[in-house]
Amino acid sequence: MHSFTREDPTQAPRVDPSVAAEILERCYGLVKGKSGHLLSLTGYEDVNFKVVDHESNGTNEHLGNVEQHYVLKISNPVENRTFGLVEAQDLLAADVRAKGIPCAESIIRCDGKIWAHEQVTWTDPPDILPVRLLSFLPGAMLEKIGYSPEVYFALGTLIADFHLATANFENATYRQHHPYLCLERTEDFLDEIDYQLSEQIIDQAKRDLLVNNISEFRTRFLAQRDRFEHGFIHSDFNETNVLLVRNGRDVQVTGLLDFGDSHYSCLVFDLVSAVLYMMLDRDRNDGEWWTIGAHLIAGYQSRRTLPTIDAQHILLAVRTRLCLSLAYGLRTARLRKREGGDCSYVLKTQSNGWEVLKILSEADEEEVGRRWKIK
Repeated sequence: MHSFTREDPTQAPRVDPSVAAEILERCYGLVKGKSGHLLSLTGYEDVNFKVVDHESNGTNEHLGNVEQHYVLKISNPVENRTFGLVEAQDLLAADVRAKGIPCAESIIRCDGKIWAHEQVTWTDPPDILPVRLLSFLPGAMLEKIGYSPEVYFALGTLIADFHLATANFENATYRQHHPYLCLERTEDFLDEIDYQLSEQIIDQAKRDLLVNNISEFRTRFLAQRDRFEHGFIHSDFNETNVLLVRNGRDVQVTGLLDFGDSHYSCLVFDLVSAVLYMMLDRDRNDGEWWTIGAHLIAGYQSRRTLPTIDAQHILLAVRTRLCLSLAYGLRTARLRKREGGDCSYVLKTQSNGWEVLKILSEADEEEVGRRWKIK
């Protein structure tokens, strides 16, 4: 597992739309049509542009029929440092897509490649990062379609389907890859948290809340991690990485996005991230707040068995993932602030995350287990 220094960036820099437009024309033979434009999309670590109403200039023999929309993705520095990771993501997407889970396809460049390093800034030193063009999938993000028991259940079934689809997926690059934000990196985060305390980014009370939860996770979970079910995880089932269409109470998954954080780990961690991000996105005073986990777990178990020991540790792992997310957001803002970037999205978890962490830390595990129907 690669190590990170305190100053290693995990976020791609801001990229001017004119740079994206030049890459589209030079590398993909796409130029703006009558109403063509580029729309900046939400991205925590990558930079994504929605490519709207472009047409071929005839220089890309691999292009085929031009679609109305594409997504131009500029990968983050973490993906750039792991040799073969972009190719591994493309192989994973193809494998999962063949098994019925919709995900984006890579568009072939003029030179026949699926991606290439491109200079995207002219700073000193310049940023040269992996760039690729992806097909655009229909549907709305979870955060825009609206939450309900049916949505949580559908998300649970998607996670189970992903685990079933990747049960035999094997890739040497992914075996070596662990993203910065993952539950295997608790030691790195303990160091970052103490640094944030020393720099007065957090106070002693917040530091203790984070460290106590992480330490409990290391003692109760990581010390016996071999007892848990392992496999290939997506690692970032959140409100922006799943696309859905909704017709009344019927919910259909139309897209699973972003395989940059995927790696081999404990399978339950995918349910953990989904439960956490759904709880963060809902009002804590909503009567359904504590039932979110129950609907997600029920959806998962409708497709695949969840081992009892895994289920019994979900709340502990949810608390710990939230600790890492809070510290990670502050770290990202700390590094990005020096670049003069907008920190609003990376600090989204801070708005209610500390209060949610306090509630989860004080919750009775047996009572939560009953609410989530964990035996």
